[in-house]
Amino acid sequence: YSKKRIGKAFPNATYWKWFVATFIMFISGALGLVVTTLLVVTADDVVDLLLDFTAAEFVTMLDNSAFVLAQYGFLGPTNKDESHKIVETKYEVCRKRQQMSVLRGVMLSSVFFAMLGTWIYFLIHQMIGTYLPQFIIVQFGDSLNLGIGAYSGLYQLDHDL
Repeated sequence: YSKKRIGKAFPNATYWKWFVATFIMFISGALGLVVTTLLVVTADDVVDLLLDFTAAEFVTMLDNSAFVLAQYGFLGPTNKDESHKIVETKYEVCRKRQQMSVLRGVMLSSVFFAMLGTWIYFLIHQMIGTYLPQFIIVQFGDSLNLGIGAYSGLYQLDHDL
């Protein structure tokens, strides 16, 4: 946040307004990841998954549609002026190069190695069979192949294979 850069375009902007707006955008992105994960995990089949993501995309597009309506003046002249102001605003990018590049490198490296470590942890446990169930119930439908229903049943994991 810099009052010199943002204050020119938005005179009512304060540090706390900027902080709250940034924090809410972060929370919105995190909740989007949670919702996406829940949609994938709870979907019964591919069609339900497709419909869930279509609905989520529709809700996302409502925000963009409201902004376009504001740009064309359908939501009032004040919103039209503010939307044009947002589109036309340019910000200067001014950084303390040395401090920011080191901090950014450390942060990105730590996130990368944390993700890599987590991936390797789960990969190793998957390879040694930690997540394999001891029993699995299989129910084949016989609508396409009449003989496949005979293979339905309860199967036990054989560690000797």
